[in-house]
Amino acid sequence: MNELVEARLAELRAQLAEGERALADLDARREQLVANLLRLSGAAQVLAELAAEAAEVPGGTGPGRVGAQAAHRSQAASPAA
Repeated sequence: MNELVEARLAELRAQLAEGERALADLDARREQLVANLLRLSGAAQVLAELAAEAAEVPGGTGPGRVGAQAAHRSQAASPAA
């Protein structure tokens, strides 16, 4: 009888260790997913802001256009040399 208990105890401990490893793997994966979602959210916010700026500027149709208009504005604000 004692041998059966010891065998079952060994099985349970092995299953427990396997479950703890699986949980640790899932926790690590969750952290990776959260970091990835945060990065994607930030990128989407930046693009949304660029799109809003482009929509506010007459003739603004793309990111290159926004950059060109910003450069033009800064040149117009600088005194002529």
